[in-house]
Amino acid sequence: MYYRLGNEVYEAEKFEDAINYYNKALEINPRYEKALYNKSLALACLERYDESIAVIDKLLSINSLFAEAYYVKGLAYEYQNKLEEALPLYEKALLLKPVLDNVRKRLDALKAKLDKKKTGENKYDPVIEYYKKTAEKKMFDPLFWNNYGTVLAIKERYLEASDCFEKALRYRPSYPEAAYNLGRCMSYRGLYEESLNYYNIALMGNPNFEMVWYEKGRALMAQKRWSEALACFTRCIELMPDHAEAYLSRAICYFELKKNEESLRDLDKVLEMQPENEDAWYHKGLVLSSMGRPEEAAKYYRKFFDTPAKIPR
Repeated sequence: MYYRLGNEVYEAEKFEDAINYYNKALEINPRYEKALYNKSLALACLERYDESIAVIDKLLSINSLFAEAYYVKGLAYEYQNKLEEALPLYEKALLLKPVLDNVRKRLDALKAKLDKKKTGENKYDPVIEYYKKTAEKKMFDPLFWNNYGTVLAIKERYLEASDCFEKALRYRPSYPEAAYNLGRCMSYRGLYEESLNYYNIALMGNPNFEMVWYEKGRALMAQKRWSEALACFTRCIELMPDHAEAYLSRAICYFELKKNEESLRDLDKVLEMQPENEDAWYHKGLVLSSMGRPEEAAKYYRKFFDTPAKIPR
């Protein structure tokens, strides 16, 4: 009973409640494999990746042949940007169950990402060395510092990149691109208030900078400021009508604000542009369920959950 209740609230995106129900199921049977598996998914949805991995490790100690468990553990590592750790876990999942096509796609994508990262490391190292050597000569050149910061950000060296973008703004206070780049670095570092300040500076210089509106909306979403985020995505869509991610993000805001019809409209727009968008499937199921249309919701939940170990983002 508790396991079933956990699944119901999980589908409603109430992950804390789901974890509580799975824990109750596990009190009755500590070796309940499906409860452990779904608990790990719920923890991952809350970005509690280390806890998710610990639960998966317990599951694998009970059943080392549970293929999907290796996949979930791989996802938890990948979402923490621990790509090398994720790779063998996806491979293990496929070794145990070769029919998991979604895992195969994820593995192929991860290999491509690792190849690109390796190529990028080799590609940008000499560029960074050039910037280091010429920094003193270009000390007062804002374009130099913006370009230097961009390369460092590509390498995910966000603290050093932030310093470069700050210098660009010091020498050209009205520099929308540098302010935008600095805002993104702050967001990557989880400093959302700071990121919002820089996005606002960018918009003062260029009110029609569509990607600033999108990233500002994302930063507001991270703070659960749904109405403000919605306004940002709306402006982004006005400037870039084919921005599917802006429609998806706005749909989530509408849902959080209990505006289901508007949310559904935006999700349909996403699926019109990207019919295989898995997050749109999931959120459409969520909205339809909230509207009391369970049969229609089930159709989209099935599309989402029929692929193994999906974690909504």
